[in-house]
Amino acid sequence: MQWLDIIFSLAAAGDFLLASLSSLALLGYVRYSRARARKVGAASLSFVCAGLALEAVLFLSQASPPASWTRIAATALVRTVLLGATCLIWTLVCRSGLRAR
Repeated sequence: MQWLDIIFSLAAAGDFLLASLSSLALLGYVRYSRARARKVGAASLSFVCAGLALEAVLFLSQASPPASWTRIAATALVRTVLLGATCLIWTLVCRSGLRAR
């Protein structure tokens, strides 16, 4: 079970890193965007990324070994979905942000 905790912690650390970088990049996009709709969209997505980063920090601070296999499966599913969402947001930010500048 210890290897599973390491994998979950690495996924949460990846979530934190990518979500933090996405949030900062989107704030820069808000600053330089001219259209109001793009500013609002980027600001709201930045807020979502900040929430993902804070959730990852909360998970890391409260990480305890899961008690049952159903809890392990649920934790694995949630961590996988959150990491996937964070990676997709980071990919979108990199593709659109670097091309626009």
